[in-house]
Amino acid sequence: KIENDVAVIAFMIRRLSPVHKYLFIAGGTGAGHDDVTMPAVAKAFGAGMQRHPQLMQLIVNNVPAHALTHLHLKIADLPFGAELIGDIPAPHAVGSAEWNNILRRWPVIKKNNCYIFSNRPGMVEANIRSIIPTLYSSQLFVTTVYLDVAAAWIAREVAAAHALFEFVSVDAHAVHRTHLGLPDQTAVRVEGKQWGQQQAAVE
Repeated sequence: KIENDVAVIAFMIRRLSPVHKYLFIAGGTGAGHDDVTMPAVAKAFGAGMQRHPQLMQLIVNNVPAHALTHLHLKIADLPFGAELIGDIPAPHAVGSAEWNNILRRWPVIKKNNCYIFSNRPGMVEANIRSIIPTLYSSQLFVTTVYLDVAAAWIAREVAAAHALFEFVSVDAHAVHRTHLGLPDQTAVRVEGKQWGQQQAAVE
């Protein structure tokens, strides 16, 4: 367990994600001020945040207007490019169900090789069972290399590596660290479903 600090969580994800096939994150996904998992995941991968329209509609339809706050809507904010695994409870189907019942049916959030669960009682185990078919069907090898150069300096090499390997995706993005008193870096992310090609691209 680590503290509810965006920078700390993002740091841990950046270090663990490249060296593990899957990363499971439980907790910090609720409506509290200290629920910071989603922005931390976004920060770790250099992504922004986006409000998922279907999740937002689900919230709006099931929280009375007089009680609705920005903290409720916060639950619909996901890292840009994140996927939902599992069915979203349909607004017309849940009717007047209690809000807690809706949260117990919340889908798993996936960003790259990170799977994000609620840590409400019983949900972690249920969510892991629900994603097992996905884990077996979409194996992905991911490596991120951090370089002390500007992205523009290696753009040609990144493009060449991306074009050279048919089953590998290579991209680069800036990692801003000046607010920490450190020089900026470039993160080069190499992912693929074939281990040999993915490692060749890394080398």
